[in-house]
Amino acid sequence: MSRIRFFPAIAGLVLVLCPAPAWTINKCVDGDGAISFQDGPCPEGVDAVVVTLRPEAGAASDAAAGSGPDADDDRFDTEILELVSVQATFEGCAGLSDGFAQRHHAVLAQWRSLNAGALQRMGGSGRYRMLKERGVEQMRTDSQGGAGPMLARFCEGQFIPALQQALDNG
Repeated sequence: MSRIRFFPAIAGLVLVLCPAPAWTINKCVDGDGAISFQDGPCPEGVDAVVVTLRPEAGAASDAAAGSGPDADDDRFDTEILELVSVQATFEGCAGLSDGFAQRHHAVLAQWRSLNAGALQRMGGSGRYRMLKERGVEQMRTDSQGGAGPMLARFCEGQFIPALQQALDNG
């Protein structure tokens, strides 16, 4: 599977999908509201939140051995989260903006083609479905209270361009 490097906004979605303790990073929020994630401590005068993440998943060859993990089997989350973060974000964006899915169908089709093997192994699994549903629901929740237009701008202005750039870079 192609290793797509995701931008910080997707990191937030991934963090929502990884609730079990293992290792931590720091979420730093400066006075202007800018958010960054780092391994070390946040600079002085910046609000810090410790975020707990899951451990590295098992080897990719382990994932290929089965038809995908059950909903409570987190051994393959590194691979699954790469898939889920794109699919859940795309579906969440489609729910925010009329015509989004139609306008960007070609980008999603290209991504699905590039990740066909991993989607075939993992896409039908209980774990994939559960994490994707959780991600889409999180986008719905985040879009309430007036944040919908901001998220829709993120979808069009950051998510799709970053996904297209990652696809173009292979």
